[in-house]
Amino acid sequence: MPDLIEIPSNKFEKKINEKTIKILFVGRDGVRKGLLEFVLALSKLNVDTNDIEVVIVSETDFDHSLLSKIKHQVFKSLSNVEVLKLMEDCQVFCLPTKEEAYGIVFVEAMSKGCAILADHDLPRLELIRDNQTGICVNPASVEDIKEGLKKLILDSEFRKKCMINAKNTYLGEFAPEVVAKKHELIFNQVINYSK
Repeated sequence: MPDLIEIPSNKFEKKINEKTIKILFVGRDGVRKGLLEFVLALSKLNVDTNDIEVVIVSETDFDHSLLSKIKHQVFKSLSNVEVLKLMEDCQVFCLPTKEEAYGIVFVEAMSKGCAILADHDLPRLELIRDNQTGICVNPASVEDIKEGLKKLILDSEFRKKCMINAKNTYLGEFAPEVVAKKHELIFNQVINYSK
């Protein structure tokens, strides 16, 4: 289990009100994780990109000229600790994956108070909860991804609501002490059932 420690309140308050919107993509296999569609969607955004920064962590190469108008950084590989630090600094976590089992990375991003842009497969639909912690999109549709990004960039109230809800969902359902209590309850039910 990853070292999920919630973002400190003072750091969260600062990041939620920052003018510059930082968007993070993390996916070693960028083809499977939707990197190419994500980059194309960013290149087609019709918004002022002066206040947008994009951080990509992926071993997959892409045409960097598509992001020539957007401030961006690319890392081929980072440790989990380094990725969690990036999540603390970013407002939006974007992973429109085409293939994912559960996706603990989404819970990690929520622990750091990131609004989420994800694919529309069942596990992410349960995490996103009808636009409460972010937006689910068709991962094969560059247009869907673009519109989702646009909403999270331009609608600051929606973005802030998603960030707050993501952090609160993590604290209420996924924090280690909450999960431990759930496991203890199940364990006790099994023991009592067998008596």
